[in-house]
Amino acid sequence: MNKIGYRIKDRRLEHRLTQKELALKVGVTSTAISQWEREETEPKGKNLAALSKALNVTIEWLTTSIKPPINTIEDTELSCVLVAFYPEVNAAGGSGYSIDVDEDESYTAIPTHVLRYRNLNNIACITVTGDSMEPVLIDGSIIAIDRDDKIIRDGKLYVFKHNDLLRVKCLRQTPEHLIVQSYNIEYKDEYYDRDIIYASNFEIVGRVFWISSEV
Repeated sequence: MNKIGYRIKDRRLEHRLTQKELALKVGVTSTAISQWEREETEPKGKNLAALSKALNVTIEWLTTSIKPPINTIEDTELSCVLVAFYPEVNAAGGSGYSIDVDEDESYTAIPTHVLRYRNLNNIACITVTGDSMEPVLIDGSIIAIDRDDKIIRDGKLYVFKHNDLLRVKCLRQTPEHLIVQSYNIEYKDEYYDRDIIYASNFEIVGRVFWISSEV
């Protein structure tokens, strides 16, 4: 599995940049670049955003290795679009799973009509693990994520990274809390202080808009 340090170094070399040259683009020291590539530390916040821009990749690609889809639309009776699919990237409906990336490039088809006005380049599909989102999401379900749709709308499904774990849940917000909810009534709602969680290792990957039917 290619981790973030490998991906940073790989993209830097593709752009024929030295660590010092990349550091200048990001606004950090060459020591910071070296530490990121050796995974002694990890870029966060504005440094992560600047790094992704300098390497011409998305933040999601750097942190989860989700690659962009291929822009191929098949003219069939079903009118489907092929998008990138990562069967070994598991978004957990339970407590969370560490991100595991299948290096073999895979694709899956989703109906064209569910895209509506979405940007095809921001769509990717992954797999759900666990039972906390049943009966809507069963273990092994494939979900499509719009990585450009990150503004929380109460009750919508989102894939998010929390403490290096990838999860899929319904999200709600109050002035004080972020509420993480499951469809399965056996799982209680989780309440997180908004100021604390947004300052921690929390990142929304995108909104789930398709399972095998529209959400």
